[in-house]
Formats: sequence, C-alpha cells, structure tokens
Amino acid sequence: AYDSSHFWEAMLFLIGVFVLYSTTLFIFNVVQRTHSTLLELIGLALNAGVFFASSYFLVSEVYGQTAVAVVTLGLTAFYVMHVYYFLVHRIADRELMHGFMSLAIFFLGATIPILLSWQWITASWAVQALVMLWLADKVQSEFIRRAALALYAIVVYRFGLVDLPSHYGAAAAIVDASGVAYWGRFIERLVIFGIPIGSMAGAYLLLQKPGAASPMALDQAENLPERSRSPWVVRGSVILAVGMAFLFLHLEIARTLGDLF
Repeated sequence: AYDSSHFWEAMLFLIGVFVLYSTTLFIFNVVQRTHSTLLELIGLALNAGVFFASSYFLVSEVYGQTAVAVVTLGLTAFYVMHVYYFLVHRIADRELMHGFMSLAIFFLGATIPILLSWQWITASWAVQALVMLWLADKVQSEFIRRAALALYAIVVYRFGLVDLPSHYGAAAAIVDASGVAYWGRFIERLVIFGIPIGSMAGAYLLLQKPGAASPMALDQAENLPERSRSPWVVRGSVILAVGMAFLFLHLEIARTLGDLF
C-alpha cells in the first residue's frame, strides 16, 4: 500500500535496515580479528544490491532519475569510510577490504551515467581511472590498480566503438553554422576526446614511475601480487595513448576541414 507521500518514512527505514545488515555481516570478523569468507562478501553485495534497487525505485519516482546520484554517492562514501577505517586501524582482512573497495568503485562509476549525458561518460570514467591509479600508489593497493586498468579497458572500448563513430561516423551531424556554434562544437570534441587521451598518457607515467606511498599504505601481506606494472602493460599504455591520439587527430582534421570547407 506504499505511495509517494510516505517517501521519507520508507526511505529512512530502508537506510536503517541496510546499515544494520551491512554491519552485522562483518562486525564479528572485525572484533575477533578473523578473515572473512565468501559468504560475507556475497552478503555485502546482495545487501547493497537490494538497497540500491529499492532506493532507485523510491527516489526516481519522487525526485527523478538524476536524484538517484545522491544514493550512489552516499553508498560510495559509506564504503570508502569502511576502507579508511580498515587502513587507519590496520585491520588485516584482505577479502573484506577488497569487497569494500569493489563496492565503492562500482557505485562511484554508476554515478557518472546517472548525472552526465552520454557524450561525457567516457571522459569521466577516464578521469576516475587515473585518480584510481594515483590512489593505488598512495595506499599501495594492487587491487585498486587492477580495477583502474579494467576501467581503462572500458574507456578504450567506448572511445573506439562508441564515441568515435557517434562524432565522426556517417550518421554524425554536419555542423551547418558559423561563429560560436561551429567553434563551440569543435572545442567540445577536443575536450571529450582529449581527456581520455591525456588520462591514458597519465596512466603510462604512473605505471612507469609510481608515486610515494602514504602512511596508510597496505601491508604487503594484505596485498595482491603485483602484476599490473609488467613491461607489456606499461608499453601497452603508451601505445594506446599514441594510437588514440592518432585516430582522433586523423578524424578531427578531416571533420574540421570538411565542415569549414
């Protein structure tokens, strides 16, 4: 018998149940200093999934889909605080730590399509991936570094198979305008494609020469084996950066000169 007039009653109750179940899933392991199992991780994911699906329905019905970003950002902050607590108190539970990191990364990435139009999704994910690589150096987390590389793979996919065809393909609109409108579209494309290219170049620099670790860095016993800095990954990042720049410049010069002509 729920209706939108009872939104805050339902939402606050849902938040309370979510926090309660999330905490009870791991509090015993933290107190007893025992490692979590797959059961706790599945429970965390299910609890987060049920809460997100339910809150998506409640919030979008009353405030619209864009407002759901408040929920995803809140979930991101919730799990980031757990990671911070684990790092500060040196809690040795690699499985649980990686579970919190995964959920924080997922909900942060989910926020971007909710807030932004499709043209800016790739650029935003590219910035997120670069920040994750930098953060991985600070906390010495191979898990975050691998997650950043996985996000870069999605960025490259969207760059080559979604963004380039939509802006330079046969179906792309030809700018039939002069002055501000024409050059505005040109600058927009420079930003949309320049950010992923710059991010990939930044990834090469971070992989080749890592930054200094922070005092809250993970213990090596709680880390994954380092494989993301292998020579082929470093070489691949610079090859991708150059290849993306070449494709973009090739198509942009043809488009810009063609439109101008």
